[in-house]
Amino acid sequence: MSALLATIAGLMRLRAGPQDLPYSPPLLAALLVAQVGLDGLAAHHFGAGDGLLLRAVVAVLVGLGVPYLVLSVARRTARFVQTATAIVATGLAFALLVLPVVALVGRLPDDSAELTAGQVLFGWLSLALLAWKLVVQGSIFRHALEVPLRQGVLLAVALLLVELAAGLLIVASRAAAA
Repeated sequence: MSALLATIAGLMRLRAGPQDLPYSPPLLAALLVAQVGLDGLAAHHFGAGDGLLLRAVVAVLVGLGVPYLVLSVARRTARFVQTATAIVATGLAFALLVLPVVALVGRLPDDSAELTAGQVLFGWLSLALLAWKLVVQGSIFRHALEVPLRQGVLLAVALLLVELAAGLLIVASRAAAA
């Protein structure tokens, strides 16, 4: 377990790649369950549980489907399990980093003029964590696809945009149904 945590820390510091993780579909499955559980806990805490299962399933499908598609096009599908494990593990690490901050800040007001200094600071911290996450995912893609880091980061940004679009489609479809 400590070797796994050390490898995840190495991924976060751009000193390791997905090839440094074990090829373990059960580990990937366990990390996915942990990710959905953490998402559920956060959604419950902030009162956003409506449609959680659908959003979690779509996030998993997009988060794993796009990398699988890219690895397939590059003819590197053998690297999928380790790449997906790296993406999910680092995603969990970032979620664990941001969750205490979000819990301390609380719900954001509807009017931006009512933001407190702490909430504004949280916003900047969130942007920094997002940038770090994109670079970490870019590094994972760099190793998996054997491309320069900037191409890996562009792929990570594209994945983020696809995830956001899928989330917006879910929200829009639920609003239209209501």
